[in-house]
Amino acid sequence: MSYPHQHYPKEDHPEVRETFADSLGLLTYDGRTLRLELTCSRVDELTPGKEAKGRRHVVARLVLTQEAAGDLHVKLSNIAAQLRQASRIPEMATKH
Repeated sequence: MSYPHQHYPKEDHPEVRETFADSLGLLTYDGRTLRLELTCSRVDELTPGKEAKGRRHVVARLVLTQEAAGDLHVKLSNIAAQLRQASRIPEMATKH
């Protein structure tokens, strides 16, 4: 699927911060936008003999239009297919 804006030149902005996330939090679709919470696990200081404890922190919230959500789906599907082909992820991991 191609959208007109995909043909616009991309301008990089090095001042835009990078956000690290290791999991997804809340994920909702309201019929118009897809909303994602990106989270990061942070472990408390480890104490020998005690169970590790930590928390998941919301590090970013991302809201995508229907078009952007569709584009994300296509691109993630392509990456998943490449990973399956390279035997990096099992077939079941992509079926929900």
